[in-house]
Amino acid sequence: MPWHQKLGPKALVILLAAVLLLVISALGTPQTFPAFCFSLTHEIGFALLVSVIIWGLFELRRAEALDEEWGKRVERISSDVFSAVLRRNLPKDLINEALQCSLSDVLLRSNFNVVYTLKDAHYEETQGQNAPFVLLNCVVSFRISNVAYENTRFEAAISIPKPVHPALIREVKINSLAVTQNGQPLSTTLTK
Repeated sequence: MPWHQKLGPKALVILLAAVLLLVISALGTPQTFPAFCFSLTHEIGFALLVSVIIWGLFELRRAEALDEEWGKRVERISSDVFSAVLRRNLPKDLINEALQCSLSDVLLRSNFNVVYTLKDAHYEETQGQNAPFVLLNCVVSFRISNVAYENTRFEAAISIPKPVHPALIREVKINSLAVTQNGQPLSTTLTK
């Protein structure tokens, strides 16, 4: 928050009055003001200026202390909420990690489902012999939800292992990828 918003409108009015009085005293001449008015406007303007500066310093310090106090309160409340909901006295690091995962990420994954199918298969080794291996077919589905108010880009990434034996490379592949948004299919491009 900018300094002029922290001080408020009263401080700005007093600051403007101080500057106005100092300008009047600086521009005034003995012909336009009696000597005591010149001194009086100068002293009042200077006193108001000093009071606004002191007020500003105290107000900024108070605002920093208040922000720090609220930060401690939020941390204590979040810890108490976890304790009350889960009925467990959890370590602080675990609570901080849970807060980080649940409150800072704008994309949340849900409905995660994996179906593995294992199948016995064979491949031809370099000497022409058949060697057994287990073929794994994996179907993964999940939902990504944006919990932020603004649009967020999600780039899906798929990582598959490189087989040890060169003959198995042709067996490792992505068969299909389907992406929908609001129930409508989106076009996707697979890149390496």
